[in-house]
Amino acid sequence: MQAMGNMQFNNISVDNSALTNVPCGVVISGVPGHYIEGLAFHNITFRVPGGCTTEDAAIQELPSFVDQRPEFSVLGEKMPFSAFYARHVRHLRLSEITITTTCHDVRPAIFCEDADGLDIGNVSFTGMFTGSEKIRLVNVINSRINGN
Repeated sequence: MQAMGNMQFNNISVDNSALTNVPCGVVISGVPGHYIEGLAFHNITFRVPGGCTTEDAAIQELPSFVDQRPEFSVLGEKMPFSAFYARHVRHLRLSEITITTTCHDVRPAIFCEDADGLDIGNVSFTGMFTGSEKIRLVNVINSRINGN
C-alpha cells in the first residue's frame, strides 16, 4: 500500500491573482479510506483572483479521484473555495496563513471535509471576501481553530 504524508510546507508565497482561469489555490485530496496524513502549512501567503459567485460557493462536493488520475481537471471549472481545499485528511495543520482576494468572492477561503485532527491557527483574510463564512468544515472531527 502506498501512502502520502508527514510533509511540511513553510515560508511560501503564491500569487494566482492574475490567473483568471485558475479558480483556487491548493487542493489536498486523499480518497475514502486512504487518507493523506501529517501535512503542515506554515507562513504561507496566497493571493487569489476571487470573482466567484454565490452559485460557486453553494457547490456541496467535488468529484472524487477514485479510479481517476489525481489531475486538477477532474474537479471541474468551478470551485466552492478560493484558497485551500482538503478532504480525506488526518492531522492537517494550517498556521500563519494570509489569504487575499483581489476581486469580490463569496466563497469560503478554506474548505475542509472528511478530516480528523484539523488544526487551524492565525489565518488572516484580506481583500474582498464578501461571503458569510471564511472557513467551511464538513464532517470534521477533533479540530481546533484559534487566532482567526
